[in-house]
Amino acid sequence: MEEANLLNDLHLTVRELSNTYEELSLLYEISDLFSTLDINEICENLANEAITTIGVKTAAVLF
Repeated sequence: MEEANLLNDLHLTVRELSNTYEELSLLYEISDLFSTLDINEICENLANEAITTIGVKTAAVLF
């Protein structure tokens, strides 16, 4: 029984580690992309992504 619990914990930990790796990889890719853009291009990309993801007609970034 203890072996099954340890194996289950191992699977959960591997899954969590994999998810964290994917999140960090995405953040790295985004930071690499945005490093070459100016603030207006970044805001435009964020607004466009929000429109697509959320399904709204318009979006704005205020700063």
